[in-house]
Amino acid sequence: NLDSDSFAYDATTGRMMQYQLTVGGQTDKGVYTWNANGSQASLAITDTITGTADTQTCTYPHDDMGRLASSSCGGLWGQTYAFDPFGNMNKGASAGSTPFNATYNRKNQIAGVGGSFVPNYDPNGGLVDDPVAGTRNANAFDLEGKPTMIEGHAGIVSDALGRVVESGGQEFVYGPGGGKLAVMSGQTLVRADIPLPGGAGAVFNASGLVYYQHSDLLGSARLASTPGRTLYSSSAYAPFGENYAATGSVNKVFTGQHQDIDSTTSGGQYDFLMREYSAAQSRWWTPDPAGLDAVDPEDPATWNRYSYVTGQPLGETDPDGCAGLKCPDGSHRATPTDAKAYMKVAESYLNHQVSHPPKGTGHYGTGPTQIDCSGLLMCAFSGTSYSNPIRQVQRYIGMDLRTKDIDDWTVPGTGAYGDVIYFKKPGHVGLVEGPSSFIGSQSSTGVATVPFGPEARYWGNPSARDPSGEPVFRRPCIANPHVPAPASALGGGGEAFADPLGKSWFWLMEYINAWWTPAVQPPGEVMQVGGNT
Repeated sequence: NLDSDSFAYDATTGRMMQYQLTVGGQTDKGVYTWNANGSQASLAITDTITGTADTQTCTYPHDDMGRLASSSCGGLWGQTYAFDPFGNMNKGASAGSTPFNATYNRKNQIAGVGGSFVPNYDPNGGLVDDPVAGTRNANAFDLEGKPTMIEGHAGIVSDALGRVVESGGQEFVYGPGGGKLAVMSGQTLVRADIPLPGGAGAVFNASGLVYYQHSDLLGSARLASTPGRTLYSSSAYAPFGENYAATGSVNKVFTGQHQDIDSTTSGGQYDFLMREYSAAQSRWWTPDPAGLDAVDPEDPATWNRYSYVTGQPLGETDPDGCAGLKCPDGSHRATPTDAKAYMKVAESYLNHQVSHPPKGTGHYGTGPTQIDCSGLLMCAFSGTSYSNPIRQVQRYIGMDLRTKDIDDWTVPGTGAYGDVIYFKKPGHVGLVEGPSSFIGSQSSTGVATVPFGPEARYWGNPSARDPSGEPVFRRPCIANPHVPAPASALGGGGEAFADPLGKSWFWLMEYINAWWTPAVQPPGEVMQVGGNT
C-alpha cells in the first residue's frame, strides 16, 4: 500500500469533487460542492494524518457579481470581503484571520489604511511602503517595475525576461518551460522542485529527496510527506492565500508559488513569475506588466491592475502574475483542474489503438491508428477518450483547430503542466507533461511522449542537425459555463459521448434536434509516491 493522491471529478461538468491524499495508510480528504453557476460552495476537509490540524468545513457565499463574499471555516478561519466597482477589496476578520481595511484612489492604489497610514507609490505605480506592517521604504523597483528590494530584502536581480534570478545570496534556476526549477546558493542546491502527475512534486536539496508535495484543486500544497511516509508539513490556505492551521516544517506554496524572497513579513510574499503578491493585502505590489492587454473594456474590474483574479480566487488562478491577453468572452484561462481533465484524455491515447478521423477533416494520419498533432489536441479538449473513435471529433466540435490560428484559442503560458507547446518550425503542437517533455502526435508515427530542450534529440535543441524552432508556451482558453455535448442526429446519433471538461470558446456546437447523452464517470486519477517508487 504505497502513498498516493487520487482525484474524483463530476462526469458532466468535469469539476473536481474530491481529493484524497494518502500517507502511511492515513488520509487527508477534501470534498467540494459547487453552485449551479459553477462557483465553489464549500470544501469539507477530514484529515486523519497524525500531526495535522486542518480538519474543517469551509463555506463560500458569493455576491451578485460572482465575487467571493465571505469564507467561514469554523473556528480556524473566517473573513468577509467587500469590493468597490473596480474590484478594490476590504477584508473583515473573524476566527483566526486579520482584517485589511483601506481606502483607494482613482488609480486603484491604496490611499490610506486604518485612517492614518498613507503609503507611497513610485512613479510607475510600485508600492514602496508596507501598508500592513506600517513600514516606510520597504520596497524598491526599477524602471520596468521589477523589484530590487522587497520587504527590506535588497540585492534582487532580474533577467532579461523579467524573472527574479538572484535574491539574498541565492540564485533561482528556471527550466526549459520558463518556470522556476531550483533554488541555489552558489554551487549548493537549496531546493529543486520536480513535477509529478496530478500536480504533486518531489522536492530535493543537496542531500537528496526531502519530501513529496501534495496539492489541492488550485495547486496549493496542503500536505507534504517524507520518503519514510510520515508528515513533513500540513497547511490550510484562505481563498486569497493566507496560510493557517500549519503544522510541521514551513512549506507555504499557494497555487504553485513559493515564498523564496520573503517568507515572514506580513505573512510573506508569493513569488509569481512576473511580480510579487501579498496575501495579507490580497493584492499585487506592482500593476500588471501586461498593461492594456490585461484590460477588458466591458469589465471594469479588469481595469484594476493591482487586484488578484477579480475577486474570484476559488475559481481562477494567475499562473505568472501577468494577465497578458485575456481569453475571449465566455471562456477562461485553463485552470490546473482543467489541465488535469484534458491531460488525462491526451494521456489515454498513449499505447492505445485509435481510429483516425475521416479524410476531409485534415487530421487523419497515414495509418488507421494515427492522428496529427492538432487532432490530438482537439480530442483532448473535447473530452473524447480513446474508447470513442476519433471520427467523432469533427461531428462534436464542428470546427478544425489549426496551429496557424493558435493566438485565437490560447493566451501566453509559462510551460506549466497542460500548456500548449508550439514549434513554429515545423508548425507542431503538443501538451506539456513535464519540465522537458510533452505529449504530441504526428500523422506518420502516432501519439507519444517526447522530450524537448537542449538535451532532446530534436525538439527545442538548437544543436540538432536540423533544429526545430524554439518552443513557445500557450495556455488554452476553456469555455464557461460547461455545456454537455449532445448526441448528434447524424448517423442515428447512437454513440454515447463523455464530456468531462467543456469546449474551447470558438468551437461551434449544433444543438438543433440533439439529445443529451448519458453521463459517463471518468476514472479517478492516481499518483503513486513514497515507499520505493
